[in-house]
Amino acid sequence: MKNVWKGLAVGAVVGAAVGMVNDGLASAGQKSAELGQMAMRNAEDAAGRAKAKVADAEVGDKIREVATKAQERLEEVAHDLSETVGR
Repeated sequence: MKNVWKGLAVGAVVGAAVGMVNDGLASAGQKSAELGQMAMRNAEDAAGRAKAKVADAEVGDKIREVATKAQERLEEVAHDLSETVGR
């Protein structure tokens, strides 16, 4: 009977440890999904603000081209992020 109690004690400790790891992983997954959604919203807002500022600014053609490409890239990243988070 001594060995049975030892097995129960070891099993309880191992089970508790595995449960804690599972809870931690589930929490991390949920937090990363929330962070991804927040980043997506902020990227879309930043792209819109950049587009408005470029449209209002009196800048040369080269700067306008670079700013437009940056805005397009931000929109691509936001789209890719929304697809990744939506999975």
